Amino acid sequence: MTVESGSSAAPESILIERLAEGVYAAIAVPGQGSLGNAGIVDLGDQTLVFDTLRTPRAAMELSAAAERLTGRRATLVVNSHWHDDHVAGNQVFVPGASIIATEMTRDLMTSRLVAEYAQDVAELPAILQTLEKRLAVEGDERAREELGLRIAENRRYAEAIPSIRVTPPDLTFGREMRLHGKTRTVELWSYGGGHTTSDAFLYLADERIMFAGDLAFLDYHPWLPDGDPGEWVRIIGEIERLSLNTVVPGHGPVTDRRCLTLTREYIETLERLADEMARSGITPETVTDVPVPTPFDTWSVAQFAQANMRFVLERRRNRAG
Repeated sequence: MTVESGSSAAPESILIERLAEGVYAAIAVPGQGSLGNAGIVDLGDQTLVFDTLRTPRAAMELSAAAERLTGRRATLVVNSHWHDDHVAGNQVFVPGASIIATEMTRDLMTSRLVAEYAQDVAELPAILQTLEKRLAVEGDERAREELGLRIAENRRYAEAIPSIRVTPPDLTFGREMRLHGKTRTVELWSYGGGHTTSDAFLYLADERIMFAGDLAFLDYHPWLPDGDPGEWVRIIGEIERLSLNTVVPGHGPVTDRRCLTLTREYIETLERLADEMARSGITPETVTDVPVPTPFDTWSVAQFAQANMRFVLERRRNRAG
């Protein structure tokens, strides 16, 4: 697996990894505004980009890398789901590229994503102030490092928001779509919604490579509250039937199918923990006192773990009620 820089500009927001001839992962560099991972695939006569990162600046690096690696600009862009760290760079690729996603993802981008940006504009200054205060008193070195990266990431995002234009897909699909190029055919699949209401992934059957979007995470806490944990586990079960050698998760390093297993085990562990918390009388309001279970206690973005535990406990309480 070849690793190279994403751009000559510094600081770089992505690290390019060659997965196969004409297939590259663009891995987010923490704190630089990219946040989520992306992909570049040469179809022989067209260049495809999978997901477009969190800021236009990061997306410009991705676009430049795609053109440098394939010899042409990207004319196909796929969005795995509606979250900003996977679609905010869409505007960099148009005009000139068709943007593809599920119909539901398009609807969510034009509704929830627009509302989320408005909310973030209002809330980000206070969030940054809170993080900076925590950093000033934090004594644990690992926690300090993570806080510093969160602050840097949110500053990049705050700087970018005024220039971001929500750019929804112009091509949509339901369960599957095949894109046929001169030298390669790729498959887009959606088995429903788990991480969000609608999630898609890119599958290269000949190379046994999957760009998973946020259906898979590694060394990084997933975000559960926008989706359905049970459906997510079901979807991973379907994906695990595919022949896979390499998986690019939505967050974390390039790996193999074990990131799917770990993501499923993460969700199942939190669901079991919710049962234990309920029996112990723990409420969503007191869940912050519950330690993150191993082996996930070393994963990045620990604040997601607390939000996830509150979410699964609230879901359990609502089902019981």
